[in-house]
Amino acid sequence: MAKIPEFKSIEEESTFWETHDSMDYLDDTMPCDDKFKRPPKKQVAFRLDTDSITKLKTIAKEKGLDWTALVRMYVVQSLKKDWESLYN
Repeated sequence: MAKIPEFKSIEEESTFWETHDSMDYLDDTMPCDDKFKRPPKKQVAFRLDTDSITKLKTIAKEKGLDWTALVRMYVVQSLKKDWESLYN
């Protein structure tokens, strides 16, 4: 098995992994017991007119997303922008 080299930058490491298979370096890795949890989420319901939903579905399809994921993205982006303009 090969040994993972030391990298001088993230870019150098990224370039390396684009051309190498991580399976060739398994002996140079260690198992990890870290657990990752998503933050808890709450369901929210609101009404939209049919035309808005149709537009959302069309845009989401073009982006390869579910339309509800697109709505979440729009809400989070707008919230972040407004929060920063008000509180920074």
